[in-house]
Order: sequence, then C-alpha cells, then structure tokens
Amino acid sequence: SIWCEGMYRWRLQQWFATLLVQGSLGSHTYLCDRKKQIANGSLSMEDGLKGAHLQIATGMWNPTFLRQNGGKFEGLEIDLLDELARRAGFTYELTFPNTTAVESWTVWLQETMAVADMVTYSYWTITPERMSLGAYSPYGFLDAGLVMITIPPEVKNFALNEVFSFLAPFSPAVWISFIGLTILTGLAFQCLEASKNTDDYPDGPSRLWNGPISIVKSVGHVTGAAGFRPKTWAGKILVTSWTWSVLLILSAYAANLASFL
Repeated sequence: SIWCEGMYRWRLQQWFATLLVQGSLGSHTYLCDRKKQIANGSLSMEDGLKGAHLQIATGMWNPTFLRQNGGKFEGLEIDLLDELARRAGFTYELTFPNTTAVESWTVWLQETMAVADMVTYSYWTITPERMSLGAYSPYGFLDAGLVMITIPPEVKNFALNEVFSFLAPFSPAVWISFIGLTILTGLAFQCLEASKNTDDYPDGPSRLWNGPISIVKSVGHVTGAAGFRPKTWAGKILVTSWTWSVLLILSAYAANLASFL
C-alpha cells in the first residue's frame, strides 16, 4: 500500500519537531501541550494530532499531484493528506500562498513554514540549506532517479520442429543421400573384406549379422566412435574415399549450422 507506516510517522514527527514547536506563531495550530504529553509518555504519537485542524500550504503546479475539478481538489497530494488525516484523526484545509514575486524559493519556503502547519508541493528539491530549516522529507514517495530496465525475452511455446532443428543445415535430399551413402559404404566394405578380414569379421563371411555390423562401423566413421580396419587394397581405397567424404560432409554441416545461429 502507498500509505506506508514510515511516511505516516514522518509526517507526525516532522510537524512536532520542526513546525509545531513554534506554537501560536502566525496561523499555526497550537500543539505545544500535545508535544509535551508525547515527550512525557502520557500521549501516544499516533494520537498526537487527533482532533486538530491544520493549515496546509500548497500550490497547483502539476495536475498529477494537485488539480481542481469544479469545487473539489484532487490528485496525489489529496490522496496522501486524506489518508494521513484518517489515520491520525485530524482535519485540514488548503491555503495557497502568493508565488507571483518569488526571488528565492528557499526564502519563500522558510516564510511559508512560519505561518502554516505544513508546506507541501510534493516535489521540493532537498538541499543542505533547506534541510537546515527542517524543510525536507526523509521518507519520500517520489523518486526521480534513473533506473535501467530491459525487455524480458519472449517465451515461445514448445514446438515439435525445434526438436529436429539440428536437421536444418542440410536439405532433405542431402540427408537422404548421406544416409544412403553410409549404408552403401558399409555393404561395399563387407563385400570386399568379409572373406579376408578376420578383425572386422571374426566369424567369417557367412555370418548373418555381418551386414548390420558393417553399416554400424560405417556410421562409426562419421562420429569417430568406430571404424573399419581394411586388409585388402580395395578395402583401403574404399575406406580412404569414405573418410574423405565424411570430412567434407561434416565441414559443410558445421559451416551451414553457424549461418543458422
């Protein structure tokens, strides 16, 4: 809630400590007796302004803070004062001091504080000189400082095509050709080496699983997880041409993937 307890307590303390101590000067509301009661503990701070009628000096500079709508005042100042009055149990009326011939706003502020219970305008600049007069608010509600912000990234809903985005660098025709070439290379190596290569085919050329094993080893050349160990010159030439093809395909895939990123 905007009506924070800190702001409420500051208003009370500020009036008692810097303004109301002057007692009956000008049109001040006489509250010196209440100040003494608060000091000796016979009156609580929350009840210090109960039943009082205060003169609030202000002005209409910005419609956000204070504006007149017909015969009624509106704005942030009125909202704050109404809530403070409700909590503390006082009433108030607004006064509008003359601001047509102001040479120094600090002097004007000091003179106005001498004849009013409270001076507002909502957005006074706090300076050391004004602080020495007691004209400052330690609990402000308007901060004009710069704050860095950023627009949060848009969260997209899950899409199935994102799962297969790794296929994007190559067209479907290229992928089909690459898969077919991998299978054909494995089967070709089996035909050339199965009867003479006991390292890759320890059970001889007639084993049923020689074909799938050859295809797996052909795929292993692509990932680097497995490979052929040719014994014949024909097998060596086949493996050399296949490894060179794998190098070119992987290089092309990496280059296209970088362009997508």
